[in-house]
Amino acid sequence: LLTPNELTADELIHRAKTVSNQVKEEMITSRKLLEGVYVNRDKYEQPLDDFLSSSFPLALITAAAGSGKTTLLDHAAGKWREKGMCVFFTRAISSSETNIMTLIRNALKLSNDITLKDIDRSLKSTEIKLVIILDGINEHANREALFLSILKLTESNNDLKSFKILMSSRLENFDLHKLALRYKFLFYPFTNQDYETKQELRSLSINEI
Repeated sequence: LLTPNELTADELIHRAKTVSNQVKEEMITSRKLLEGVYVNRDKYEQPLDDFLSSSFPLALITAAAGSGKTTLLDHAAGKWREKGMCVFFTRAISSSETNIMTLIRNALKLSNDITLKDIDRSLKSTEIKLVIILDGINEHANREALFLSILKLTESNNDLKSFKILMSSRLENFDLHKLALRYKFLFYPFTNQDYETKQELRSLSINEI
């Protein structure tokens, strides 16, 4: 396990990329993700890029099943990784852990005494951000506890500028409205968008829920 004294930006990037690639291979094998079929969608990609450069630590996209959320987030992860960001992509359904910091430590093989401040410290001398992409939070067995842990961790570390958490959820069974609205100040305010077809992302906004 990596200790606080051994924590470096390069090692974090390496571990996050390795784990994310494993997750991607599993998604391809299960046909959750179809490799090589992505079509660029600037009207969705640009708001995500804007979130990355903003001061807001959290973002949530909600859309109907089959609208391409996972594919969009996978594409964003690859693009941000090419820019040098430390991107950790995972699926909520793949873990039973309800504490987001423990989930990160377990996945990246970090010691239990490593905190978000330690990670921020290791990235502070660079322009690198730790970007955690949590796909399908609605599919987690205890999604309310996990979501609350994300909100609490972010609120208590809101002075840190080197991390972002981007989440996705199916619009039709996102049942964490009250929690999300209580912490609305942490979320990037995507512009409300309403599209006619089910195959398009219907919402990139916390204001929609």
